[in-house]
Amino acid sequence: MTYINRNRIKQLFLPSADDSHEIRKTKLLNIFIFGTEIGFVLLWIISLLNLQGIITGGLENVLPDFIGFSIVIAILWIIFLINNQSSTVLASILFLLALTLLIFILESPEEITAGESMIFFLVPILLSSFIITPWCSIIFSFSVIIIMIPISIIHNTYLSAVAIAALLLIAFIMWLVAYTFETSLDNLSISEKKYQDAYNQIRFYEDLFYHDLNNILQTLRSSTDLANIYLKDPEKMQDFQDILDIIEDQIERGKNLVINVKRLSELEERMTKLSKIKLINILKSTIVFIKKIFQINNLNIQLEHQDKNFKVCANELLFDVFKNLISNAITHNNQPEIEVIIKPSKINLNGSNFVKIEIIDNGIGIPDDRKEEIFMRAYKSDNDTSGLGLGLSLAKKIIESYEGKIWVEDRVTGDYSKGSNFIILIPEAV
Repeated sequence: MTYINRNRIKQLFLPSADDSHEIRKTKLLNIFIFGTEIGFVLLWIISLLNLQGIITGGLENVLPDFIGFSIVIAILWIIFLINNQSSTVLASILFLLALTLLIFILESPEEITAGESMIFFLVPILLSSFIITPWCSIIFSFSVIIIMIPISIIHNTYLSAVAIAALLLIAFIMWLVAYTFETSLDNLSISEKKYQDAYNQIRFYEDLFYHDLNNILQTLRSSTDLANIYLKDPEKMQDFQDILDIIEDQIERGKNLVINVKRLSELEERMTKLSKIKLINILKSTIVFIKKIFQINNLNIQLEHQDKNFKVCANELLFDVFKNLISNAITHNNQPEIEVIIKPSKINLNGSNFVKIEIIDNGIGIPDDRKEEIFMRAYKSDNDTSGLGLGLSLAKKIIESYEGKIWVEDRVTGDYSKGSNFIILIPEAV
């Protein structure tokens, strides 16, 4: 219970570095309301204790104060609830109106127009500039002056020019301080975001190198092991060239990885130049590459609509996206016959034309609660879907740079264990 109370106090009153401007303003207003509430509660308690003066005939003096303080406490509590459950701006306006009204009620017209009550207006001016917006302090000051003019006329009191000038000067100072404060917070938030983005970018490339280089090295290790076996068996020497081709492909992959990382870094600064790409050609090249890497007899990759002329706005990184998705479909598959079906088609969404690519497999599938997680850079799992996250986060980043989308569904709706259907939308080239 103590932990809950402390956490609630922190949530309502204590500013945090992660708080937005709106949350900071809400907490600041909570502090002002709570402080004012405490003051009036103390006055209410004093008036309650003084009610014993009823016996001595003091009812007409004490009871109105007791009722007045009770009403003010109730109003402040309502404003507090509005601030935390509805609108901070509305709560701020109501709080300012309540404070201003109290000042005009408690202070005499002579004191107000002569400037003797000037100190009481400091709190509303401060609140209006920091909680609503900086220039509200000036608007509030002019509003008070406008109200003071008829009061001075009605009550035939002297309206102090010094008091008016002081009020406007204070409002201007509060505006300047609040504006400088908000600007500093904005700059600080921008700096924090830039730092966080730079940190995330470094981690992304770190993971990218680890993920892809690890795959390249594992393939090279397997290829060299096969090469040693073939060298010892004369009957397999005819297949030795295939091993050399795989090694050459992996060296080429390593070179392309460095190039692609450079391209990805450019995506952080500006949109990499896109061009019209024939989708079927990219898919065919990917399938050829995959079949060289996965030399297994039970692999069946089908590409539908090969005769269609699908063109998309993309670049050579699209090859890496398809390679990653198809490799995952094969790696995370325990069926006797591994099936991967690639279905390209056209689709119109909200007046925009896209090319839709479905990569359907009969693998182990992905549970619903992980269908979004697998596209996150830091995704890891202890089950058979581990290892998807880093490669898929790269695929997502590339597709989004084309202003496209990527997501995963079940091959059989409602039963993820029957396999996955990765769906990609890329703007059609015109």
